[in-house]
Amino acid sequence: MLEERFDGGERGTVILALDENGEGLGETYREQGRIDLIVSAGSLPAVAGNTVEEATKTLADLGLTVDSAMNGEDYHDDIPVGQVIGLIVPEGTVRVGDSIGLQRSLGPEL
Repeated sequence: MLEERFDGGERGTVILALDENGEGLGETYREQGRIDLIVSAGSLPAVAGNTVEEATKTLADLGLTVDSAMNGEDYHDDIPVGQVIGLIVPEGTVRVGDSIGLQRSLGPEL
């Protein structure tokens, strides 16, 4: 099994190797035993200032989907109304295939 996580590391780097019980490998391991790899998917992209469509495409290209139920809005002095301020990620590890939300700008607070 191969799992990719967004951990900020170099994309494609092995983060962890686990045995068939989900435990880290020790100093020795049985011959032909199953090994599961956790690999870095790199960093989450910086999408601030993008349109929702641009950010959604960037995320889709990395194997992430935007869940509109997770989206939010906030005031921002520099980012125009409707553009993305940042990502809303679920608590814990973000994996390829996960859903995340977009924080959209309401423009400057009057």
